Amino acid sequence: ETVASPFDRWIRMWSHLSRRRLTREVEDELDFHLDSLVQRYEACGMHPSQAREAAEDRFGNPTRVRRVALRAERTRIRKEKRALYMDNLRQDLRFALRQLWRRPVFSAITLAMLALGIGANTAIFSVIYAVLLQPLPFPEPDRLVFVNTTIGGNPNLTAFPDYLDYRDQSESFEVLGAMMGFTLPVTVTGTEEPERVPMSFATGNLFEALGVQPLLGRTFSPEEAAPGGELALILSYGYWQRRFAGSPDVLGQTVNLNGTPAPVVGVMPADFHLLFDAEAWLPGADGGPMTGIRRYHNWFMIGRLKEDATVASAQAELELVARNLEEAFPDS
Repeated sequence: ETVASPFDRWIRMWSHLSRRRLTREVEDELDFHLDSLVQRYEACGMHPSQAREAAEDRFGNPTRVRRVALRAERTRIRKEKRALYMDNLRQDLRFALRQLWRRPVFSAITLAMLALGIGANTAIFSVIYAVLLQPLPFPEPDRLVFVNTTIGGNPNLTAFPDYLDYRDQSESFEVLGAMMGFTLPVTVTGTEEPERVPMSFATGNLFEALGVQPLLGRTFSPEEAAPGGELALILSYGYWQRRFAGSPDVLGQTVNLNGTPAPVVGVMPADFHLLFDAEAWLPGADGGPMTGIRRYHNWFMIGRLKEDATVASAQAELELVARNLEEAFPDS
């Protein structure tokens, strides 16, 4: 049961009293005009009862007349209040502008502080919405987990050889993929003018872990994701539109990446975004760039839990693997 606050009850009582007062004033006004009309008929020699009847006929249905008069009065009052509000607002704005003009330094500092405060609150809300409120744009997001390594008590990225051990020795994940924790500027040639494009490396199973299918083409094949595999390129939707004008013939085209040819094998959907907003992705495989040294902790891990697995079970499993890695490779 909802209990009204004293303030709510006061508002309702005031509104009720205002309506009653308006109704009483309208009825008094109508009674005055009706009585005046009766007196005019009586002055013309009509009997009082006949004068009353004639006046009521002249006025029409009393209920309808009262309703129309009340509606007109309420409309008039609303217009007067709106005009009064706008007039007060104009006066307040003029006064505020005069005060700001008289103290320009104080005004500039105040406006700067307001801008910083509003901007900071907007930024904080944007982060909170993106991280906590907005659902992830992937299928079954409750099964997606982010995995990081802890070094010296602080969360950190993971070395690629460690990722391979986590992937091979864990049973809680349906898929455990990885992507490089930053973008690399790559010189692209072979399509119009040369261009520096931010790209990232991703394992072949990363897109499977996220449950996302390309808009065009495919993701990396097992051969491309294997050690020593051929180079391939998956484009973001924005880069495909900007560089290739959204042409569906982009699949199979070969571009040169820092002088090395790479065929375009896929284009991701428009709403697909990963960390750092890379323009394109290359296959990350053992033996590739920044993958063979355990001291280089520069890979994010993203996994999809099995349907019967929980975050707690995956956490316990990975902690066991981490302890084994710590004993086997204490330097890294």
